Amino acid sequence: MKKIILSSISRTIDFKGRSTIRELIFYILYLVIQFLIFILFDQIKGGRIMPIIDIMFRGTNTLNYIQVVLGSILLFSCIPLISLVIRRLHDINLSGFYIGALIVILYGIRSYIDHINQKLESESYYDINKMEFIDKSINYLNNTQIIIIFVIVLLFLCLKGSDGDNKYVEWIKSD
Repeated sequence: MKKIILSSISRTIDFKGRSTIRELIFYILYLVIQFLIFILFDQIKGGRIMPIIDIMFRGTNTLNYIQVVLGSILLFSCIPLISLVIRRLHDINLSGFYIGALIVILYGIRSYIDHINQKLESESYYDINKMEFIDKSINYLNNTQIIIIFVIVLLFLCLKGSDGDNKYVEWIKSD
């Protein structure tokens, strides 16, 4: 697993080759583990988990520096993912420019949901009879739709690669 992840990182600027399903899955698992560590540290920093650590470092900026370093590592680890997805698209005989279509679709959905939420915020109100706030926004749909699209794209990227040479690169035998 370590060798596959290091190979993906070392091939960051290689947009012309192919990548296997195994490389994609292991690298995504690597990013998920990094994200969980970042979230865990954020919970520790907020005092929600192991408050003694938050108390020990309260007067210093050490926790803030650690959080910035973890966030930077996570952010820079997403760069090899882009080239990995492009190589994976080449393996299933598609152009790497389809990643741009994905970004446009995700941005379009997010902009549309944000536009609807701004319009519906004025219609939210406090119902005195029910003693509750009636929120007309659909903000929770935004994240749900992005997760669903991510899963669909991940399943699409896990299609079997084309055997033999294709119009993008030569064939590599999968493990």
